Amino acid sequence: MKKTITTFICLLLSFQIAFCQTQAEKLFAAMKKEFEANPHKAIQERAVENYVLVSGSGYIANKTQIMGLFKNVRNVDISFKDLKIRQSGNTVIAIGIEHSIRHYNDGTPDLISDYASTYVYEIKGNNLMYLNGQHTYLAAENTLTEQESIKKMLKQETIDVYATKDVNGYFLDSPTTFRGWNTRTGYSTKFGFAEIKKENDATFGNRPREMNPINENFTFKFYSSNAVLVTYDQYLYGKEQAPSKEMRMLEKVNGSWKIAGLIALWDYSGNAFEQGNVKKTIEAETNAYHAGDVETMNKQWAYNAQYVERQQAYLKTLGMPVYLKGEQLRAFGEEFKKVHKPTGQTYKISDYEAHVGTTNAWVTYTQEVFNADGKPFNKTRELRILERLDGWKIVAMSHVEF
Repeated sequence: MKKTITTFICLLLSFQIAFCQTQAEKLFAAMKKEFEANPHKAIQERAVENYVLVSGSGYIANKTQIMGLFKNVRNVDISFKDLKIRQSGNTVIAIGIEHSIRHYNDGTPDLISDYASTYVYEIKGNNLMYLNGQHTYLAAENTLTEQESIKKMLKQETIDVYATKDVNGYFLDSPTTFRGWNTRTGYSTKFGFAEIKKENDATFGNRPREMNPINENFTFKFYSSNAVLVTYDQYLYGKEQAPSKEMRMLEKVNGSWKIAGLIALWDYSGNAFEQGNVKKTIEAETNAYHAGDVETMNKQWAYNAQYVERQQAYLKTLGMPVYLKGEQLRAFGEEFKKVHKPTGQTYKISDYEAHVGTTNAWVTYTQEVFNADGKPFNKTRELRILERLDGWKIVAMSHVEF
C-alpha cells in the first residue's frame, strides 16, 4: 500500500511538472501570436516599465526605445529553432535561435534578422509580462564564401553601371537607400533608389564604357548574417593613379546581398586622367588658332567668367593694352573671329609642367612656332590657368616671347 501511494505521488508530481511546462508553452505561443500581429502594442501593454533588451553588439534599449524601433512596424513574422521553454514558479525563460522578419508601414523593405535569443517573462493571469531579453547576432555562415560572393557582386556592379546596364537589382529598393560621392566641385548625395537611378542615367547613360576595376584591401564587418559593412580601394584606370576609397553597407534580402549604402571618394588632384584632360584643352585651343577656327578656340575659354584674362605683348601692336579681361576679352574674341585666318604654321611644346587640383590647374610650358617652310617663327614661354567649368576651361593666359 505504501509503495502504491508513493508511486501515485510521483506520478502526480510528474503530471504537475508536465502541466506547468505545457501551460508555459501555451502562454508563450499566445504571447508570440500577439507580438507578431502588433509588436508596438504588445510591447506597450506587456513589457514592464523597467524592461531592458541587451544586444550582442552592445546596444541596450529600454521600453521607450524599443517601442520607438517598432513604431512603423506593421507586423512581424517570427520562427524559432531549438526553442526551449522553462518555468520556475511564475518565471518563464525562453531560449532559441530566432528568425525575425519585420514588415513596415512606410514602404521600408522587410528587415530580416537572425540571432540567438533569451527572454525572461513573468506570468500574470493568463499573460506573459516581458521582464528582459538578450539578442546575440549570429555570424554569417561560411564567412569566407560570403566575402568572395560580395567581392564579385561589387565588381560586377561597377562594370555594369559604366556599361550603362540596369543596376536596379544590386540596390536595396528602399527610400532609405543612400549614395554619396565627392565630385570635382563638391559632392552629391541621393536617398532612395529612384533618385539614384536618375543620377545614374545622367552620369553614365549616354556614354557606355568598358571597365575592368581592380578592387583591393577589403575589410568586412559583419553585424549579423544579413548585414555587413565593406570598405575597399578601387582602381578604375589602372594603378598609375591613386585609388578611390569605397564603402558599402549591404543587407541580405531573400538570400542575395543588396547595397543599402554607398560612399565613393576620389582624389581628383594630379592623376593622369585629369592631367590628360587639361592638356587636351590647351592643345585644342592652340590647334584651333592655327586652323583659323576661332569659334572652337573660344570654346576652350571660360569667357563668361568676369575674371578671365589674356596677357600678350602682341595685343599692343593692335593698339590695345597688353592684357584684356572680362568683357573686353569677350569682345576681342568676337572681333578676332571675323578676321583671323589659318596660319599654316606648326608648333612644338617642351618643358611642360602641370599642377592639377580638384577644380583648377596651373600649367607652364615653352612653345616654338614654325612657318610652313620649317623656319622658326617665334619662341615663347606660356602660362595657362584653367578651371573645371563643364570641362577644363582656360581662365587666364600669359604669353612672353624669348
